[in-house]
Amino acid sequence: MKLNILSHPVHPSWEYEFSKLKHNVFLILPEEFEFIGDTQWKKSNDCLFKDILWDINQRPLPQNFHFISLKKARELIKKNFFNLFLVHTVKYLEKLKYFALRLPTILHFHTIAEEKIFLPQWVLKLNIFFTFNSKLAAQKVVVEEKRKFVIPPPVDFEIFNGYVGDISRCLTVNPLIKWREEKSYNLIQQLSMHLKLDVLGGDSENLELKNNSQGIGEAFGLNELLFFYRHWAVYCDVNNHLSLSLIEAMAVGMPVVILARNEVVAGYQGEFFKDNFNCLIANNIDEMVKKTKFLLNNFELRKKIGSEARKTAQKIYDANNFRLKWQNLLKKLKLKN
Repeated sequence: MKLNILSHPVHPSWEYEFSKLKHNVFLILPEEFEFIGDTQWKKSNDCLFKDILWDINQRPLPQNFHFISLKKARELIKKNFFNLFLVHTVKYLEKLKYFALRLPTILHFHTIAEEKIFLPQWVLKLNIFFTFNSKLAAQKVVVEEKRKFVIPPPVDFEIFNGYVGDISRCLTVNPLIKWREEKSYNLIQQLSMHLKLDVLGGDSENLELKNNSQGIGEAFGLNELLFFYRHWAVYCDVNNHLSLSLIEAMAVGMPVVILARNEVVAGYQGEFFKDNFNCLIANNIDEMVKKTKFLLNNFELRKKIGSEARKTAQKIYDANNFRLKWQNLLKKLKLKN
């Protein structure tokens, strides 16, 4: 069964793995977006993650992915061309409401909100299905359980591997820090007073850090990102949500130190995150510094914890499992080809 799926740009790494389902995916380019090249589009209004809507340095553009205008999407829906509307975030669901009212729809949540999400009444009246990155994320949305499906984000473990840890520095990835959480700034600054810390991600180049630490900005493509994961000694995570960057670091085999304030860490302690086994969990910044320094001075422990981290992550986040769950869901919805 090969479907024609209507969607919109969201995150190239996620979309690239989704493309391997072999369905045709048509990405709506709202009129606010300005064309700047054959495969890249520039944000001018409310892009989800970054200014470039498809970054060919991160992943190649799949042949079964096609960019279309709002006008063209409206024309094709009148011809019953599409089988499914896949939309990301409530904001984009409301922005593209026209299509949700006319097509079977799946709303996918990529992150975990701090509070419960109450959906608009018009959404609850439709037969919309909801997919989530985790069980904790699913708990945040108030809707019938039979319409919820947990499909963790994909990581290609054939690519994300090869930890070396030969550079005695620490790494954290925190994209769009101001947009996500102001507290992350303060925590990173505190870490930089005691550790040699490098920060990847948008806005990070503007951080004022101490102790030879630095904000590097966005990694220039997948290869540079992998270089950091493989060669930097320890990954320090200060997010209050489960980031894909943390999972990628674990997939590579990088030892990670996590703050216990992380909502997901608290929810999955003993189940996914196991202190002193596949990660080190710190209760505060001082403890995080102490545990990180201990790892920096113990290469064999870093390798052991990183190896267990990779095994743990692979059980849940392997891209093959991601595609299998999506294929099963699409079959379950009994979409007409």
